[in-house]
Amino acid sequence: MYDVSLKRKWDEYSLLSSATRKGIAQGIEQGIEQGLQKGLQSTAQNMLNRGFDIQLVSEIVGLPVEDIQKLRQTLN
Repeated sequence: MYDVSLKRKWDEYSLLSSATRKGIAQGIEQGIEQGLQKGLQSTAQNMLNRGFDIQLVSEIVGLPVEDIQKLRQTLN
């Protein structure tokens, strides 16, 4: 009886531990993706500040033209 109860507790601990690790990994992945996106936006904004054409900024940075146009509107 005690062994079954102990095994159940260890199984629960293992499951929670695994879920926690998975959640942390997902959070890190999302944070990296958001950071990369902000970096691309910052680069695009700098290019717009220097007078680069919207289409050229889109091609170099890899963001859609619509996103670049929105960034330009925030500058004006």
